[in-house]
Amino acid sequence: MSDDCSFGENVTLDEVYKTVDLSISQYRDILAALESFGESLDKVDSERISLFAEELRQRQQQAAEIDAEVERGVCALNCRDATLEAALERRTRVMERVREHNQLLSEKIRGMMSVISDELTQSRTGKAAMSGYRGQDQGKGSILTSIF
Repeated sequence: MSDDCSFGENVTLDEVYKTVDLSISQYRDILAALESFGESLDKVDSERISLFAEELRQRQQQAAEIDAEVERGVCALNCRDATLEAALERRTRVMERVREHNQLLSEKIRGMMSVISDELTQSRTGKAAMSGYRGQDQGKGSILTSIF
């Protein structure tokens, strides 16, 4: 890193670089969680999907807060630094991988939901069809009690 930059708002290049590293780490954690959840997707139920979605929202909120710090720091610097630019490029690549995995996982979950919805519809249709086969006297008791 070069220290020959002019800094604004008392922000140092080293501080911004550390914040970018923190951002990269946060996105790598999100990526690892997405990959792990994706591998176990066939073994989870709707409650686990909801819990993971909430966990993912929290992680994304943390990433957004760190990203805001990165943006403030980069904007406060009045210089170009090759090391910082390389770190920002690494961050962009990790963010793109997170977006791709998130999209794939979302598509898989939507597919699962569609299959479950179809199964529920078929089940309801089957129950309605079966109710047509019930006899008129059902629920009134047995033949012996109806004679007396």
